[in-house]
Amino acid sequence: MKRIDKISGLVLLLLMQVNLHAQTPYFYYYKGEKQYLELNTSYVFISAADENAVGQAASLLNARQSEPLRTDVQEGSRTGRNRFWTTLSFDERLSDEAYLSRLSEIRNTGKDVIVAPCFQKCYKCDF
Repeated sequence: MKRIDKISGLVLLLLMQVNLHAQTPYFYYYKGEKQYLELNTSYVFISAADENAVGQAASLLNARQSEPLRTDVQEGSRTGRNRFWTTLSFDERLSDEAYLSRLSEIRNTGKDVIVAPCFQKCYKCDF
């Protein structure tokens, strides 16, 4: 009887693992197969029309710039203005909820700032 309980428990744990993996909202398709993504809560992508807005967002997020500030001209845009972008990093690894909450705070400032999550690298892909 105990052996059946142990086997049932293992099967239940495996099913829970599969179910948790299937519930992630982040995925893409590669060669017809769904590839799941995992948030990398140590980094965040940020872009703004004003160079100073990137620094302000970094201070609001309590994050530091992890790579040099880059700029791109938005071709085809109405204004033709430059956009500044970089990746920010957090000193500590955040929970998914805390990470998404911080990103949401920046989005709600009403400034021309774009924040986007970063994801773990996918080592299954052959490109």
